[in-house]
Amino acid sequence: SWRIMQMNKWDTEEGETWWRKVSGPKEYLKQVESLIRNGKCVLLQMEDVDTTFFQILRDRLLRSDSSLTFTVMDTAGCASSTDFLAALVRELGPRCTPGFLDPYGDIIKSGILAHRILQVTIPEGFPEWIKKVIDGFSKVSEAGNESMIFLSSNPPDTDICKTVRLEEFVSSYDIQFFALHCLGPFETEDSKGAYIAQLVSNLVGLDSRLAARLAGYSLYADPVSCYKGKEESGKLLSDDRIQEAIWEAQIRFVLPITEKFRRYIIKKYEDTIVRCLPADDDFGNRLEVPQDMELRHLQHFLRGEGISPFSGKDDDLFKVAYNARNDLSHLGILSSDILDRLFSMERMLDHKNGG
Repeated sequence: SWRIMQMNKWDTEEGETWWRKVSGPKEYLKQVESLIRNGKCVLLQMEDVDTTFFQILRDRLLRSDSSLTFTVMDTAGCASSTDFLAALVRELGPRCTPGFLDPYGDIIKSGILAHRILQVTIPEGFPEWIKKVIDGFSKVSEAGNESMIFLSSNPPDTDICKTVRLEEFVSSYDIQFFALHCLGPFETEDSKGAYIAQLVSNLVGLDSRLAARLAGYSLYADPVSCYKGKEESGKLLSDDRIQEAIWEAQIRFVLPITEKFRRYIIKKYEDTIVRCLPADDDFGNRLEVPQDMELRHLQHFLRGEGISPFSGKDDDLFKVAYNARNDLSHLGILSSDILDRLFSMERMLDHKNGG
């Protein structure tokens, strides 16, 4: 029978998406599966995996070997390799009577472990005796048809057993893809969903469960409160780092919008702009043609006198674009109201440009 230890549970069904659809986690699971199929022992970071991971792993392994059994062992009461051996003998039952000289070899030879996978949780701090267990088991496990999965909070790299780390498989793009999936059928006619996914990625690192909790409209509306309210691991980013994460996401999505607007306004009001040229800006740069004009130049040369040459609606959009760019260039953070106006400006500009 397969007992699956409940661990690192997801708040939602997103675990299925994480392990089945996101490329990094899929590769990680495939690597672990391949090692186990080849009778290897593997060492995993406990925080990387969860109940869903083991359910999917179990289903895949059972497909090729329907006689497999899965045993979960907790080593909390063990203080030595002898204790572990005694716990293992208790788990395996009366048929298991290893000798003193080569206990692991005897267990393997008895065939009692054939078609069995042991999932072993290692005590905090990775004690020295567990290395003996891993070493003893790794050497003989390949001779039979069995494997051990060791779970540790801080697994070292060791040459006696393959350590597989999720962080070596997962990228920030995986987190963004996953966050977009968690958003579900979100507004897709502008970059708002992609902005939220970027913000999630900037805040969570590679923490997929936190990503699933954060991906939603409340992160867009009030990122600081939302993040602080949903970060449960105790590894809260500093206030400065939170601000930086928000600013980085805003810069990435807002600057392309303000650039689209700059091109739109120059094209539409080219005849008016030409009359101001050539000119020199505050930094001594020569402006020869309308395309040389940044938003700040348009503000200075065309709106500086208080009379705008732009239509009422265009002038309102100009103020939004100009102020947003100005605020971000001074490391300011834009409110969701301003972002809403920018994303609707993006929709309008894309529509005018034919998508």
